[in-house]
Amino acid sequence: MRQGVTPGGCLDVFLMDKNKAELLQLEGQLIHKAIKSKQLARWRVEWKNQVLFYPYHIKGTKAQPAFTILWDEILTEKLKNRLLQLEFEDALDFDKQIDDRELEIVRESGINNESAREILRHRVGLGLVAYPNAAAYLVENYMRLHNRVFEKRKFTDLGKRWYEYHRPRAPELMLAKPRILTPTLVREVRFVVDESGYLSDHACLMIQPTKKTARAWEELEKKMQTAMGRNPTMKDLLQYCIAFLNANYSQDRLLKGHRPTPKGSYAITEAFLREIPIPAPTDARITTTIIKLVDELDRKAYALAKPDEVEEMEARLQVFVDKALAIEST
Repeated sequence: MRQGVTPGGCLDVFLMDKNKAELLQLEGQLIHKAIKSKQLARWRVEWKNQVLFYPYHIKGTKAQPAFTILWDEILTEKLKNRLLQLEFEDALDFDKQIDDRELEIVRESGINNESAREILRHRVGLGLVAYPNAAAYLVENYMRLHNRVFEKRKFTDLGKRWYEYHRPRAPELMLAKPRILTPTLVREVRFVVDESGYLSDHACLMIQPTKKTARAWEELEKKMQTAMGRNPTMKDLLQYCIAFLNANYSQDRLLKGHRPTPKGSYAITEAFLREIPIPAPTDARITTTIIKLVDELDRKAYALAKPDEVEEMEARLQVFVDKALAIEST
C-alpha cells in the first residue's frame, strides 16, 4: 500500500488540463491521468480531464528520473568518455558543462532559464535528451523549480535533481497497473480497480502486489484458475478482491473497529485491510459471478445508471460474497 505522489511546490507546472499537455506535445510516457480522492467512487473513477506530468520512467526493470543518461544510446565514444569523466548522469544537469560550447554559454550569462534553454538545444542535438518536449517545458520553469526549498534546503541539496518530485514514492509502483485505489480517509469504503494508471497526492492509496506478497498472489491465482477453468488476469484477481473490500463486512469493520478522525472520517490502514477476509475461490459459479458483477458495476455506475439499479446489483453481489465467505468458514 503506497500513498500518492508529492511534487513539492510549483504544482501548476506538474498538474494541468489534458488539453494543455497535448498542446505542449509532452511525451505520453510522462503524462498520467490525475485524480483527487473525491473522484474515487465505489467501483469506479470519475476522471475530470486533469493530468500529472511525472518525470520518471521505467527502463528495463529499473525506475529512474526521466532524463537519466541512457549510456547504450550514446553512439559517439568520445562523447561517452567525456561524460564518464565528468561523472555526468542526467541530461538536464546544467551545473556541469560537457564541452566548450556550453562553457561559453555559462560564461556569458550564468545558468538561468535562457542559458538552460540554449544548453538544452545543444544537448538535444547531441542525442542526450530522451524526451525533448518535456525537457523544453521544464527548462522554461528552470529557475522556479531549481529554487524550490524543503526544510530550508534546496531540492538539489537533498540529493534530488532540480525537476524531481519531493516524494515520487516508488516510481516502479506508481507506474504499475492494474492496481486497487482507495481514498486515504473515508466514511464509506470506496475501492476501485485502476487499469489506467491514475496518479494522485497523499489523499489516495495505491494497493498492489509486491515481491513480498508474490507467493500469496501466486496461490490465489492458482486457486482461481482451478475454480474458473482458465488463467485469470490480474484484473480478475483485483476485481475479486474489491468485491470483499467493498462488502458489508468491510464497512462494518471500518465503523465499529476503529476511531474516526475529528471530522468523522476513518483511515484506510494496512491493519484495517488485514481484517478483511478474501476467501479462496473454490466454487466456479460463485467466483465467476462475483467478477462479472464487479465488472458490470464498474461500467453501469460509470454510465450513470439509475441509483436503484446500482443498489440492486450491489445487493446481488453481496449475496455471492456472503456465499463465498460461508464456504471459507466451513
